[in-house]
Amino acid sequence: MENVTTCRNVIKRLFREFERLYSLQSAPGVETFVVFDEARDHYFLMRLGWSENRRVRQIVLYGRLKEGKIGSKRTGRRKELPRNC
Repeated sequence: MENVTTCRNVIKRLFREFERLYSLQSAPGVETFVVFDEARDHYFLMRLGWSENRRVRQIVLYGRLKEGKIGSKRTGRRKELPRNC
């Protein structure tokens, strides 16, 4: 259980850092934020808002903790991180 808690904390720290970086380049009217569902171990980095009269709804990064492994997906690419975080 301790390893799962450690992995969750690592994931949340990484997602918050990505949130900070994406916020630096975000267009006015577009919000970047993270969503953590620890009960099901799903983690999202999202962008939402309006840019040039167009609606922006984007999942920038998705992560999932399952069976001690971290899976992540960004722009159609899937990558598994080491089991021990």
